Amino acid sequence: MNFIDVLSSKLAPCLTCPPPHPIRVETIALADKSQLVLVLDNVLSPSECLALINASECKGYEAALIHMGGGRQVLCTDMRNNDRCILDDRDAATIIWDRIRPFLPATFEGNDVIGINERLRFLRYGPGQEFKPHFDGCFTRPTEPTEVSFLTIQFYLNGGKQKLVGGATTIFDGPNQVQIHPTAGRVLVFQHNGVWHAGSPVVAGRKYTIRSDIMCRLSPNYIRTPQNSPDNYSHEDTAPRTGRCRRLRQN
Repeated sequence: MNFIDVLSSKLAPCLTCPPPHPIRVETIALADKSQLVLVLDNVLSPSECLALINASECKGYEAALIHMGGGRQVLCTDMRNNDRCILDDRDAATIIWDRIRPFLPATFEGNDVIGINERLRFLRYGPGQEFKPHFDGCFTRPTEPTEVSFLTIQFYLNGGKQKLVGGATTIFDGPNQVQIHPTAGRVLVFQHNGVWHAGSPVVAGRKYTIRSDIMCRLSPNYIRTPQNSPDNYSHEDTAPRTGRCRRLRQN
């Protein structure tokens, strides 16, 4: 296990008041038409978002780390200076999955899409905090090596009319940029492979999100290549080896 606090949680009671409005889905068209990027609104209600924020604050936050491959995580504040709280909750992941499953593809790259990783990484950003451009890493279940993540899912717990300035998720599309602005109850889904993105600096207020993965079951016909092969130890985001990074001890 990595040297981080992994906390068990009971988040399902936070998810009992779904939004009254239907989920809206927007496909974000990038220059590379093969890249999947979706925005879903009205996935969580404002009261659910607030309950999730409060639950995470009760558990507490610590400095967010960066995955460097091979199971190693480092503190690298030049790259990422926000806080995080890691909560494992299979029931909560299942509730959310049941809401969004009808709006997602049934397969991805020929592999069945099967659910959300129950490891929910709450992320908290204050003024001046950001996560510079990076790719997201994959996750393979140690006990089920055919279950692999191919997609990132990010839940925005506040924003919109609330007191938050800045903090958009910026996707780099060649020379252009696409900004997904935080709105309570909004969800962003995009593939790990090839989507270069950043958590833009918060200017005022405090931003809360949850980052997790959408898991797939590998098809027997799926061929792994150096480009698509998942890193079995990649539980978090990946970034270049730049900036002042401090490696943490592992158990």
